[in-house]
Amino acid sequence: LFVGVPITLALPVFSEFHRAFGQARTADLTDTATWPREGLLVLTRPANPTGWTLTLDTLRSYLESTDHPVLVDESFLEFSGLRSACSLLAQHPQLTILRSLTKFYALPGLRIGALVGSAPAVRGWHVHREPWQVNVLAEEAALAALNDSAHGARSLEFVRAERAWLFERLSSMVGVEPVASDANFLYVRTGYPALALGSFLLSRKILIRDCTGWPGLSGDAVRIAVRQRYENERLLEAWGEFKCD
Repeated sequence: LFVGVPITLALPVFSEFHRAFGQARTADLTDTATWPREGLLVLTRPANPTGWTLTLDTLRSYLESTDHPVLVDESFLEFSGLRSACSLLAQHPQLTILRSLTKFYALPGLRIGALVGSAPAVRGWHVHREPWQVNVLAEEAALAALNDSAHGARSLEFVRAERAWLFERLSSMVGVEPVASDANFLYVRTGYPALALGSFLLSRKILIRDCTGWPGLSGDAVRIAVRQRYENERLLEAWGEFKCD
């Protein structure tokens, strides 16, 4: 969609963007002074894997300073309860937003999502789209999920409460520093090799993501999912038994 356009990734960003744009420049998501004044800027809100969310005011200020395209990935936004960047589209047609039903609505196998942009941009892209992207059954499942607002509200409240509980417990552990998050995961810095921790937990049939070396981040760290209470308790119990030599 952006052939021949210089691309900048605001780090940290979802790993698939690094694969899609292997030659991209990089900037700091939290420092707009490093953001480009030319080409395409790609960023995520909330950020993956940290869960930090760029404010709409900050994004709006940047959009007012440039007419170059900006692509915002909001795959985890529903977990934050915050407003979408879609609210800025009317004033900033250079903005494009990626939305997904894979995360909050738990429909990964259906590959349902949306690319939201200005009407002229969407018309231009439509001719390059593959036909039959969404089958009828997937479409019905997506509509049912979106229309179940009560389930969405319960999910949001559950994640908020369990995330706070898990953050508090992790904060009390030695050598562990969780980072405040707006998503359904927590980025946790560790004072010991994250690889060793991950291997130990895997032996207990608990899978976490080693984020050591993630572009834009430094030090050893892991990302853990906010799950049901009994699962979170199982994680903490096993983590507490970990001994790093």
